[in-house]
Amino acid sequence: SDAQDSAPRADATHDSGAPHDTTAADVLGPAADLHFSAFEIALNGEEHRVRYAVTICNRGNATAAATLFAVYNDLARPPTSSDRISVQLPVPRLAPTQCVERAIAQGPLEARRYRSWGFVDVENRVLESDESNNIVRFRDFEFTQD
Repeated sequence: SDAQDSAPRADATHDSGAPHDTTAADVLGPAADLHFSAFEIALNGEEHRVRYAVTICNRGNATAAATLFAVYNDLARPPTSSDRISVQLPVPRLAPTQCVERAIAQGPLEARRYRSWGFVDVENRVLESDESNNIVRFRDFEFTQD
């Protein structure tokens, strides 16, 4: 018997016979679909801080790989992955129908008007059935001088 034939497979749970790439950042199965099911901001005007809170869900039919949620400030248009991130948080792997709540604070910020956007899967790690719902615009806000 050939030594290769008797060697255990690297991934015994993968039964297609093809090698399983454990470094791939794509989803397992047909397609995930990350989206924002809730989003809000809370302001602390005295300290010039803002708190972004989001609920991110996977409404696809495959598990979504771990990825990032980012907030972008001061863009007149929706962000792209090449724009400068203001703050970011990790998003864990999400099974179909699973959701996760994330909150992040930023500040103190300068006294002026802000337009903020949220973006899940900034690095495009997750193969999704609908990439168009990964960005949300938070309401504009303004901090004034004391």
